[in-house]
Amino acid sequence: IRITLERPAAAVAADSTFANDEVLPAEPVALSKTQLKELLARDAVVVIDARSAAEFASGHISGAINIPFDHLGEHIDNVDALPADKWLVSYCEGPPCDKGQQLAFVLADMGFDKVAYYDAGLDDWTTTEDVAQ
Repeated sequence: IRITLERPAAAVAADSTFANDEVLPAEPVALSKTQLKELLARDAVVVIDARSAAEFASGHISGAINIPFDHLGEHIDNVDALPADKWLVSYCEGPPCDKGQQLAFVLADMGFDKVAYYDAGLDDWTTTEDVAQ
């Protein structure tokens, strides 16, 4: 038996998923850096960093808010204040980290309809984009 921390990247949703708010996915979907940048350009997204406060402070996607998945209960007021009319996109470092994906599914379970996760995460973002600190 081979045990590994690696996991395959999630399949990215079609671009049309984010262009048509009339037909929303039944569960959170993965999106690409290009799709996230498009949502950011349209001001149609709240980006949520699911990492710890210390990790967030060391660098994050510009404009992101921090709701640490491991301390979600302590941030429930922040979750309750999230807008229902924008896409909620969570992320962490990227594989093997899956806190962004887990947070997305919790948000969907809490009743949010427009939920996605940037599975490639901050590791991918920093290959071409700057981070805020």
